[in-house]
Amino acid sequence: MSRDICIHAWPCTYYLEPERRWVAGQLSLTLPSLRFMTDSTGEILVSFPLSSIVEIKKETSHFIFSSITILEKGHAKHWFSSLRPSRNVVFSIIEHFWRELLLSQPGAVADVSGPRTRGKELTGLMAGSQKRLEDTARVLHHQGQQLDSVMRGLDKMESDLEVADRFEREDVDDIKVYSPYEISIRQRFIGKPDMAYRLISAKMPEVIPILEVQFSKKMELLEDALVLRSTRTSSPAEKSCSVWHADPEEDEGAGPGG
Repeated sequence: MSRDICIHAWPCTYYLEPERRWVAGQLSLTLPSLRFMTDSTGEILVSFPLSSIVEIKKETSHFIFSSITILEKGHAKHWFSSLRPSRNVVFSIIEHFWRELLLSQPGAVADVSGPRTRGKELTGLMAGSQKRLEDTARVLHHQGQQLDSVMRGLDKMESDLEVADRFEREDVDDIKVYSPYEISIRQRFIGKPDMAYRLISAKMPEVIPILEVQFSKKMELLEDALVLRSTRTSSPAEKSCSVWHADPEEDEGAGPGG
């Protein structure tokens, strides 16, 4: 599976510090990197690997509102505002994938026992991000409960399909796979409103094969998800990001420097 496949993209604005102005565009996330592309010209203004991130923060002042700042190694700082659908959603997803990258790096433990400067760098990184990870865990708690509920339901179906009010096959109306990392699940109930869940997770490639076994006739793989079926025959090209559109309202404010 290509690591460059787009996980998601969000409309936002980026603070162009040399010109002291905000530029409208899209912030897109892939497994290895983040990048910002302008709406007006399609130019990629910034692109950097997730592994270079030292800190991700939500910042607010009377100069700027509802912003995410990302600090890179070397002290390069990036400001993103007017994030859609909301700052909290974008922050949680980016930090989730950044955290998974940190935890999955096989050389992280070895690096700590290496040069002292490298050990200090990693120690400082983890200490500085601890609070952010705790905040993210709370924000993602509800999403995690949803995914846990799905998995518990799958286990229960194997042992007791006759018990009412379980998450049974006939309760699932459809499952749409938007990418290897994003799905939506819709359940229907007699006499109750439908329930829909939209889940984005770094662990989703491990969940999708399980769902395919249980709900093969009710799953739909959309364009960006077809890579799941094509990886055995070819190397997929990078897909353009699907953008999470929302209200046209934007936060207003001067730049970080006033």
